[in-house]
Amino acid sequence: MMSADRVILDAQTYQSLQQEIAELRQRLTQFEQNDRATDEFELPFTCSVREKQFQSLIANIPGAVYRCRGERWNVEFISDAIARISGYPATDFINNPQRTLIDLIHPEERDLIQQTFNQAIATQQPCTLEYRILHANGSTRWVSHKGQGFWSENGTLLGIDGILFDISDRKRTEEEREHFFNFSLDMACMAGFDGYFKRINPQWEKTLGYSREQLKTQPFLELVHPDDRESTIAATQGLTTGSVIVSFENRYRTKDGSYRWLLWSATSSLEQQLIYATARDITERKQAEETLKETNQDLEISLKAIIEATSDAIFFKDCQGHYILVNSSCAEVLSKSIEEILGQDDTALFPPEIATRLQANDEEVLSTGKTLSIEDAILTPEGVRIYQTTKDICRNGRGEIIGLVGIARDITKRRKAEEALQRSEGQLREKARELEQTLLQLKKTQAQLIQSEKMSSLGQMVAGIAHEINNPVNFIYGNLNHIEGNSQDLFELIGLYQQQYPQANPIIEETIDEIDLDFILEDVPQVLASMKTGAERIRQIVLSLRNFARLDEVGLKIIDLHEGIESTLTVLKHRLKRNITTLKKYGTLPKVECYPAQINQVWLSLLTNAIDALEMGTGIDVVDSLVPTITIQTERVEEDLIQVCIRDNGIGLPSKVKDKIFDPFFTTKPIGKGTGLGLSVCYQIVQKHGGTIEVYSKPGRGSTFQIVLPVRNSSSS
Repeated sequence: MMSADRVILDAQTYQSLQQEIAELRQRLTQFEQNDRATDEFELPFTCSVREKQFQSLIANIPGAVYRCRGERWNVEFISDAIARISGYPATDFINNPQRTLIDLIHPEERDLIQQTFNQAIATQQPCTLEYRILHANGSTRWVSHKGQGFWSENGTLLGIDGILFDISDRKRTEEEREHFFNFSLDMACMAGFDGYFKRINPQWEKTLGYSREQLKTQPFLELVHPDDRESTIAATQGLTTGSVIVSFENRYRTKDGSYRWLLWSATSSLEQQLIYATARDITERKQAEETLKETNQDLEISLKAIIEATSDAIFFKDCQGHYILVNSSCAEVLSKSIEEILGQDDTALFPPEIATRLQANDEEVLSTGKTLSIEDAILTPEGVRIYQTTKDICRNGRGEIIGLVGIARDITKRRKAEEALQRSEGQLREKARELEQTLLQLKKTQAQLIQSEKMSSLGQMVAGIAHEINNPVNFIYGNLNHIEGNSQDLFELIGLYQQQYPQANPIIEETIDEIDLDFILEDVPQVLASMKTGAERIRQIVLSLRNFARLDEVGLKIIDLHEGIESTLTVLKHRLKRNITTLKKYGTLPKVECYPAQINQVWLSLLTNAIDALEMGTGIDVVDSLVPTITIQTERVEEDLIQVCIRDNGIGLPSKVKDKIFDPFFTTKPIGKGTGLGLSVCYQIVQKHGGTIEVYSKPGRGSTFQIVLPVRNSSSS
């Protein structure tokens, strides 16, 4: 017989079938209207074309589309797909009262299917059913049948349109899933959010002794052991609010009144308001665990007797650091009774700094699984004692780590003698280290003083030159406008004379020819414009020199780093003209708070080094090595950090040189050319600003200096 769930399709399948039937009905109606509107001369050709179009449309549908009439569902049309579903060709059905769709239905379901379908047609509702049919080869197939009547304007039923799909594979999968559910060794079930079982497999009857009907008629929480109900409710609480997977244990009452331990794994479907779960009987395992627990208790008693015989302090901790077992020697070290120690951790027995150290050692042993031998200083009534402690992990019979065991031996006397010797040696080493640090600091201070004095002198000289040049340039630049105006007035006056006295005196004519008056009239404005451009260029150079020196900006200032770089390039322009290309890749930078003169000193040193490197040659492994190039790239790498990279395609640096590049007085330049202070001072300036400077270089691949600076200097607060 057909079960109730066979007459229901999921919403997506129903909508898909309904849409396909509607499209077919619309296409059939369109064909009928077009047929009536076509004249007799075009009829044969038009019908042939439309028939091909209709057949093409039907062929692309995976199901069998049909139209039938009458109570026996006599077929007027059915697509060729029926042959694949039933084994009978479509021609066997069309206008054949001996072969109808009702005849295909399995005899056990035929009456119910016809009755259900006719009821839907009578109420003018679409009907979707799933049932069995008899295939031509004698086998049974499952089909999904979607049908709907169509009526005349006065409400008379004209016929039925529908479609059949072969769902045998799906039904076979459902049967296999049902087989797996029923024959599972675990207790599988579906329960509603209302607290009752909806479906259970036979394993429940075997395990608990109740029939499935008895289990379905009572709330499942009533079978849970009273002591386990609260934990069960807490464990399953999330199932009613989301699709989670929970695992928990509880005890379930059997029909004879005893309880069985069950291990649960459950999830839920909010849409269906159902909980899907499996439960495994773990009663034997729980009994074995209880037996093992009793055995361990016996072993613990024996172990205590053994460890009491040693004078070393012996202890055992669980994975959470609680003392589970200690001997009398250990209790004596801690000046507490054994009862006061058990169950406590190191924080309750030692001062915080010692407890933290001991816990760190325990964590190392538990995480690495390796034996650890350490020395611990423990405060006792006799004072601080030194103990040589060896710790190792402890495993259970399954190989799982359950804690650690430790043995501590008092080595205070031996350690004091060793420490006395080490102190004397340490004092000598400390003095030597202090002297070395003092000497290094003196060298750094000397380097800073020398470089600062050098840059100060350079800045004063540049500022003085800029000042001396600025005054006469301003005088020249200011008077050029007057000269331009006066010369223009003279040119206009000459033009006026030429208009009023076109016949000039011969002497004047001769003079005009000699001085080439037309050329003067044309050239003088150009000369004045060139002078003006040159004066403006000198003013820009003076401004760059002043920006570079920045003697008037001693404290922190908010500046545009690009201006400082451009000023430095202006100062070095005489060296950059020697066939060296400067490539600028400036990003968008915020203004940076810094000491301008010191930052300009960094640009000067790095660019000078890059020029010196390129004068020694270019790298053989660099793509653009034929053209000596300095690349300056700026970018904002984070909200409060900017980055400047100065790159050259020179010969690069070997690793042994790169490691010492920022050391004071270290230089690779010839004697008399380099002092070894430039990059060392750069390093200190960048550090003073809270930034970093790094060098990336390989032989034959050039060098890159990367400077990262904060947008706001931390010292400004």
